[in-house]
Amino acid sequence: MSDIHGITTRRPEAEVLDEEQPAPTNLPQAKRLPRNSQDVEGLSSVPQPQSLRASEIDQLFDIFTKRDAYWSIFDNLAARLPIGDILAVQRVCRATASVYQELLKTQWNVDMHLKKYFKQPRDFRSMLCRYGALVYGGFVLGLFARMPLISTCIRVVIEEKDREGFESYLCGNEGYQRIVTDEAPSRRTRPYRHRFRQPQTGRLVIIEPTKYCPIAQVFLNTRSTALANVMTWEKAYAYIPQPTFLYNKVFPLRKSYSFSGSSHAVLRDSGWQFQPTLWPEEKDGIQDRWLGDQDCEMQRRVGDQLTWTIPFSQEDLHPSDLAFSRPSGPSSIIEYSEFSIVPKPAEPVETATDIQATIPGYLLYGHELFSSVLRHKYTYGASIMKHIGPRLDMLARFELLKLRESDRPAHLMENNRFAKNTIYATAGALPITEDFIPSASWTYYDEQLPEWYDMIERRLRTDESLEEIEMV
Repeated sequence: MSDIHGITTRRPEAEVLDEEQPAPTNLPQAKRLPRNSQDVEGLSSVPQPQSLRASEIDQLFDIFTKRDAYWSIFDNLAARLPIGDILAVQRVCRATASVYQELLKTQWNVDMHLKKYFKQPRDFRSMLCRYGALVYGGFVLGLFARMPLISTCIRVVIEEKDREGFESYLCGNEGYQRIVTDEAPSRRTRPYRHRFRQPQTGRLVIIEPTKYCPIAQVFLNTRSTALANVMTWEKAYAYIPQPTFLYNKVFPLRKSYSFSGSSHAVLRDSGWQFQPTLWPEEKDGIQDRWLGDQDCEMQRRVGDQLTWTIPFSQEDLHPSDLAFSRPSGPSSIIEYSEFSIVPKPAEPVETATDIQATIPGYLLYGHELFSSVLRHKYTYGASIMKHIGPRLDMLARFELLKLRESDRPAHLMENNRFAKNTIYATAGALPITEDFIPSASWTYYDEQLPEWYDMIERRLRTDESLEEIEMV
């Protein structure tokens, strides 16, 4: 069942949204929503519309209530409705309550979107599963907005060690050819981008290898709230959905964001409006839950209740690839990776040395989290992972006690004491388990991490000091 419920340590330079600028596609304006409803989590539901009387508009009413008989008409009509109006339709009567769930198969069918790039879309998703790779950028925005033409390339973030295997699949199975002139990084933390073009279709796939965990690199590269979306092999996440899909507004998420690039033109021509920050009169308890208040830091995780999540069908995916990712696969890594949104105040015009510094905005970041008792890397930004950090340290010491003294790795010891080995505040720090090969008795706690997190999250909801980041 689907839910619409939901590292500025260093940042890369701005890029265009795509390699080619597509034709403008108008995005209809969505309705402003109240705070108190949770029909589909992540996007507050709309006010109840006035009751439709079937005696006055029988035929139109039947299209929505007897959808099987008029499916082609209904599906075509729904394609022109913004998500806010679809949520309103669900409130009309019991017969329309499942409209969104039914439309997932057609309006938000990821394989139909991927078909423009790959002969076998589910093989591509199987590769995402096998290598723990992520898709982000304009393609994922187009999936949520049901506007496939907004992007003409797919961006894949993958760990460097898995890049060659993924590229081999791309060329061998899908006929892509590597564009020789790879783009070199302009900064030390900006990765090489390997470009591959399909000669028959002209479609472009950009592979971005990273030394970070992929979701940390996605946070690092996300330039605006419209692009705060990411896709795994089995789900897509819009983690700042409400401004983008209900208010049609775009807020920058980086200090050096250029307002003159072609990506702005694509979004602007598609119906989005750009705004540097929320105006004081707009802080209604809804929008500032996604963006944070000027007086506080908004702390979130990708899989929380403010995230709009779209699940994908898993039929016909390769069983071996699915087994590779379980029990703690990409979804658990993504859904329990934290990030923070921090308001960036403007500098006074009289003292500012750069015109960009005079404009307020927001910053998005997520630090990497390593532990010798976690198989995978995560990110942290909120206080919950800080609660879990000491627990992971204790468990690491506990696991070391299971080993003979001679088997305890020197880099996990410090003057015959166990060293802390969990959280690093500096992006790019290497995990101290880099050269440590645990024994068969070593226990990992990735499977328990979601359970711990959920329990701590429920407890912190009652903490007045965290009232501003309450996850409803």
